[in-house]
Amino acid sequence: VGLIQIFMNPEKDQDRCEDTIEHFNKFGYVMFPEQKGIYKFLSDKVRGTILEAGCGMGLGAYMLGADMATDKLERNVKFAQELYPDFNFKVWDISKNRFEATYDTVVCVETVEHIEDIKKALKNLIDSAYKEVWISTPNRSVETPDNPFHVREYNKEEITRVAKFAFEL
Repeated sequence: VGLIQIFMNPEKDQDRCEDTIEHFNKFGYVMFPEQKGIYKFLSDKVRGTILEAGCGMGLGAYMLGADMATDKLERNVKFAQELYPDFNFKVWDISKNRFEATYDTVVCVETVEHIEDIKKALKNLIDSAYKEVWISTPNRSVETPDNPFHVREYNKEEITRVAKFAFEL
């Protein structure tokens, strides 16, 4: 892997799945605007074969044209497969091991803040990519969301330091 890119997302309260219907009624899609912007940005940057880690409901994988999309929750994978039957989805917990295959690019949007062992997770993402890994996470310096699903939030310096450490493992 020659490149790891990190995005710091300033959006607050973005992954409360229980608000999905209300969000859909308000915005017309099941993705927060800031997150949708990240996928739009990435769609112009990523090349080659694409693996998405932490795909949730699969919209990001669809936007990227991912070759494979994964989530650690089987219910998310099943739901995404129903929404996008022409795409490939699998269950994968990035904190456990590298993916079973290697892709040119690995994308992980708004996921690492949910992981206990981020060093191992980042190492697994790196080991699953031939060329590059793109990561986005909320920026703790800009916001302090009260999200019970986040294990830890990072500022740019912290996530950069952890990513450099993972590269050296």
